[in-house]
Amino acid sequence: MSTNNYKHLSVSKLLIEARKAVHLYIRKRDAGKPCISCGNFYGPKDPGHYYKAETYSQLRFNTDNIFLQCQKCNGYKDGNLKAYREALEANLTPLKLKKLDEAAAAAKRNTTFKWDRHD
Repeated sequence: MSTNNYKHLSVSKLLIEARKAVHLYIRKRDAGKPCISCGNFYGPKDPGHYYKAETYSQLRFNTDNIFLQCQKCNGYKDGNLKAYREALEANLTPLKLKKLDEAAAAAKRNTTFKWDRHD
């Protein structure tokens, strides 16, 4: 789709469209893989963030921060973060994990970040 098709959309609508695209990518990338946190192969899975999108807005679309999780881990165990972290350490290179952690630390310091049309 041409970028001209998005000129009429508000930033909040653009964020929704970006979320749909990134989640579709994650679903395709992780298709056939188990839940990153518990290893469950069965049942529906949702894209889950290690660093929560609500708290770390800048990492909302960082694909190193998003992996498929079963709905139990993502929804009822608040991400099952201890197991998620162990899986991240196994799935990401040390450099990628370091960059993700550094980006999270920077996001925590920058509390004034706000998405705009350019982002």
